[in-house]
Amino acid sequence: RFTGWVKPLLRKAPVPPPPGLRAGSAKMAAAERFTGWVRSFRGTWGFLNAEGFDGDLFVGLRGNPHLQGLKEGDVVEFAVQEKDQGKLEAINVAVVAPKTGNGLEIHASQEPMPLLVRGKQHAPAERARVGHLVGQTFFGTMKSFKDPWGFVNSEAFAGDLFVHRREFASPSMVVGAGDPVQFTVAAEPGAHGAFHAADVVMFKEDLASLVGQVIRGRVKSFRGTWGLLNSDRFDGDVFVGMKANKHLVAGLVPGAAVEFQVAEDDKGQRGFQALNVQLLGDTELTPTAPAVPVARSRSNRSPEEFLGQALSGTVRSFKDDWGFIVSDSFMGDLFVHKGSNPGMVGLNPGEAVTFEVERQSNGKAHAVNVQAMPMELSELVGQRCTGTVRSFNNGWGFVMSNRFLGDCFVGVKSNPHLTSLKQGDVIDFTVQPSSGKARSGFEAVQVQLGAVGGGGNSFGGRGVGGRSGAAAAAMELAAIESLSQAEASAILHALIAKAGLGGGG
Repeated sequence: RFTGWVKPLLRKAPVPPPPGLRAGSAKMAAAERFTGWVRSFRGTWGFLNAEGFDGDLFVGLRGNPHLQGLKEGDVVEFAVQEKDQGKLEAINVAVVAPKTGNGLEIHASQEPMPLLVRGKQHAPAERARVGHLVGQTFFGTMKSFKDPWGFVNSEAFAGDLFVHRREFASPSMVVGAGDPVQFTVAAEPGAHGAFHAADVVMFKEDLASLVGQVIRGRVKSFRGTWGLLNSDRFDGDVFVGMKANKHLVAGLVPGAAVEFQVAEDDKGQRGFQALNVQLLGDTELTPTAPAVPVARSRSNRSPEEFLGQALSGTVRSFKDDWGFIVSDSFMGDLFVHKGSNPGMVGLNPGEAVTFEVERQSNGKAHAVNVQAMPMELSELVGQRCTGTVRSFNNGWGFVMSNRFLGDCFVGVKSNPHLTSLKQGDVIDFTVQPSSGKARSGFEAVQVQLGAVGGGGNSFGGRGVGGRSGAAAAAMELAAIESLSQAEASAILHALIAKAGLGGGG
């Protein structure tokens, strides 16, 4: 048995809830300013309590950029804002009295006693006594996890609450000690007085706030010398390359559990990368099944929900100066145009890219800062690429492209239709194994100068001035973009006119 006390609370005059909202819920606070206290705060986020509503209210520095930080026990005033998917957050937070309950009239003799020892402070584990909390949802931290079970702690109760992988919202979730989680207290069926954590989900944060932290996740994809990692700690993907992780001599297998440190892009560009990547094998984080490719279902979220975020995806189609990108992160496709991506040479259907989502002047979303993910030349054999001639002398030279790493050989011997090329020429070509005596490496064949500019007035290899060429191109455009023949023809002729290519066909 323990002795405790009733903590004095700052009270507000009762406010009648708006129609349709439960009295005492946090939603009713949306139009009010409340006074409460900081229950906990670490790094860049924490939770507030107030008598105006039940439970915890999330507070973060991102939603309160004027704050440097908060301390547990600070008395604060704040408003409540409803964020995406109905989540609530404290905004416009102002510290009324710092730390130790100033203004709460708590005397020194009433200083709170320490909670029951929990987490790593005690051994053996003290099972949490949470019978009175069944059905309630809390935030907490994984104390330990050795697949398939472990323990979770929370400031809402003392002791350790049992958790099993079967209660994870995502069966493939990779967790470890210290990971922040949300869960519901549930009674163990058929075991009187036993309880466990159910509906366990990882607490997600923005990648920018995770820089420098060690995260656990899985390999989404890996080919050649690079790939992508994802985690239940954040939305989207993180780039991983062997150049920054030289110890990964054998690469990575899609689906494998990994631990890594989040870092900013080493080229000073937007985005993030994974460093110090370690495979989680027969350790306390061993996955329940062998590493196999993980099938990801397409999201039901719209591109507009990712404004300002960096994502990865695949080029669905690209013609002339525009096209569409698809991604596992959102449903449908996203418009991409050269005009919004200065310096972009061109894109090819099926090409893997990274990009950011921004809103156009017409209110619709589009892709900006689009960058192709380079591949090994061996993975591009038989595919068409667009590149720029780096050098060309005496009938041979090299072409570079954002489609692949390094250079690709190009020569007139394998392209007898060519007379010569100049440095800076933009060309389309097919990658094939080298036909030279050494039979090693790769070369560019079926080389064509760029459709508009270097190669004369051509569209898909046909003159745009002829009726049959324009009609054939319109049919191709209609097939790719699922347009009617009339719509495709109108778009094609508008592009021809804009380019000043003339021709009445």
